[in-house]
Amino acid sequence: MPLSLFFPISIFLYLSIIQTVLAIPPLERRTPPPISSSLSPISLVRNGYNCGYIFISGEKLNTVLDAVKNAQKHQEVSAKAREQLANYYNGPPFTKNYLLWPVAPDTDNYEEALNTPLRVVLNENFRIISVIIMQNDQNVMECRMKETLKQPFPFDFKCSGDYFRHQDLMIAVKAACPKIRGIASRPFPARYDESHFLTYGQQRYIYPIVPKRTYIHDQAQNMQKIDGQSGISGGSTDRETSIKNTKNNASVTSTSDSTNNDNDSTESKSSSSNTKI
Repeated sequence: MPLSLFFPISIFLYLSIIQTVLAIPPLERRTPPPISSSLSPISLVRNGYNCGYIFISGEKLNTVLDAVKNAQKHQEVSAKAREQLANYYNGPPFTKNYLLWPVAPDTDNYEEALNTPLRVVLNENFRIISVIIMQNDQNVMECRMKETLKQPFPFDFKCSGDYFRHQDLMIAVKAACPKIRGIASRPFPARYDESHFLTYGQQRYIYPIVPKRTYIHDQAQNMQKIDGQSGISGGSTDRETSIKNTKNNASVTSTSDSTNNDNDSTESKSSSSNTKI
């Protein structure tokens, strides 16, 4: 090819390529949707509950929260909303009066969810406490959430003058854990839903203990706290006092049954045991 033709052809091809590239529409920039500010921090932390073969996700719990708040907002004008918000439960494993709201993994419809045994448990401030499988008032089983705190806690305790060895407390753990994971048929073990629970969003339970007889099912002065993984997470008394760790003299703040203690956060520094049952 003569050089006199090579340069014009090259320039023509170069300009054609540039025109073709400029004619291609630019790719659409897709910005990910913002995270909804209405998402419940409790739902995000827990990331759902395992109810046998059914999983209730944090997103589903957020949908329930929206439905409950909407019903509460309109209860003055809606008889149906008043009826929905009147469904309370205060039996085992809970020691307080909680609102129950039906939930199902495959529908957001209230009436359809009523046909399932799954119920979201909420307190008076519409904070999610738990999810349960409820056939009737005598057949209630709590769904399990993922636990995150896993720190050793192999200590003895002195509670209001009573001394409890760690191996004795583990006897109470072994007695309580099958009941925690099974149908709630007795008042104890009972959920511990005071300030510590509300701060860290974990399933914790209290179980009565007495010196030299640590596995009872009735009310007692001292209560052992057990986490959802069957580990000892602390103790409390029916009076506001201190429970002393006898190995390192570290103070673990106790709580009254009727009063939330803001110092409960001290207890979280020495959290749950890794012991499995």
